[in-house]
Amino acid sequence: MAVTDRARPSDPAAATLVDGFDLLLRPGESVLWTGSPDLRTWVRRSWSLKALWVWIGAILLISAFAGGAGASGPQLAWMGVVALIGTASVVLTDLWICRTTRYMLTDRRVAMRIGLALPGTVNIPLDALDGAAVRRFRDGSGDIALKPEGPLGVGYFVLWPHTRPWRVNRPEPTLRALAHVDEVSELLRDTIDHDRHQ
Repeated sequence: MAVTDRARPSDPAAATLVDGFDLLLRPGESVLWTGSPDLRTWVRRSWSLKALWVWIGAILLISAFAGGAGASGPQLAWMGVVALIGTASVVLTDLWICRTTRYMLTDRRVAMRIGLALPGTVNIPLDALDGAAVRRFRDGSGDIALKPEGPLGVGYFVLWPHTRPWRVNRPEPTLRALAHVDEVSELLRDTIDHDRHQ
């Protein structure tokens, strides 16, 4: 996930396409980084997939205790089919989410292009942020939850799944499943610090 510098187009009235963003950059605004969720990281951390496997495991355990001898061959075959179809559905949905999601950091804001059926862009000015919380995993991937100073005007379920879990009343937009989270978090921290000292 490379950090890139993008020059603003010479025509200030021209809309600039930045990795899936139809955004008009303000005069003097520079794009510092763009990225997307990493599919492998997203799938490994997928609550939907874990919930599916827990549900199938629970059904097999209940079947084993209720039937005495355990599930029969046809029951196991059907559960295998359900597990396969369910897993494929979750992974395909995760793939769709990762392919349609773009995150962007400029020297003035963080933007998130999210949404499957109705995609939209959420813009968060740097001066509206109180900070960020980084969640790191052993492989160097992770999430960055943005902490707004006040209400953003965007609800939890509009942001989901790009939001910190259980922060329903004050949603925290989250850059999820970043392959190189330390690189992005360091750039975000430096950009916020620079913005506050201007």
